Amino acid sequence: DHFALDENYSLALDIGAGLNLSQVNSFLSNSSKSDIFPEFSESKKDLIRDSLSDWGEISNISFTEVSESDGGYGDFRFFQFDKDKINKEIKGVFPEDASGYSYLPNYFGNLAIIGDVFLDSNIEPGDGFYEYLISHEIGHSLGLTHPFDGYLENQGLDKTHLTIMGYDDYGPLAMEPMQEDISAM
Repeated sequence: DHFALDENYSLALDIGAGLNLSQVNSFLSNSSKSDIFPEFSESKKDLIRDSLSDWGEISNISFTEVSESDGGYGDFRFFQFDKDKINKEIKGVFPEDASGYSYLPNYFGNLAIIGDVFLDSNIEPGDGFYEYLISHEIGHSLGLTHPFDGYLENQGLDKTHLTIMGYDDYGPLAMEPMQEDISAM
């Protein structure tokens, strides 16, 4: 009854850091799930729902919430994790500068983890960053990458300021899909 990272996640983790999947699962099984993967507050759930609604409007995708406790299994699964607690026990699990991550639809062709979104539980709504982070990670789950990962960069374009998928432009962070995101969807 604890969260476990199965073999589907082993490719997704930073193997180069010497990460051992059994070590991670041993730590998770000996820790309180609520400490490491706490439940989302209602306000955080509402922000996720709002962001899914924003993405649904521009992509013509209808998102339906399901409960895994009822036997359902969502295409997009949302997890909140305490990055600091995990990294204190197991070095290199999550990059220090990452507040969230998600899996693209073509991630190693692995259907089990596609669309899964992980958000650092230490970030709270209200400052605009949490709202941006949710929308940004959902964008990845829908297949969008960072503009500096190659596509726009290879075309000699710098449209970081026109997409929620960019974050190297030190201006204000968007909280919903922007012009380039709408075009991509």
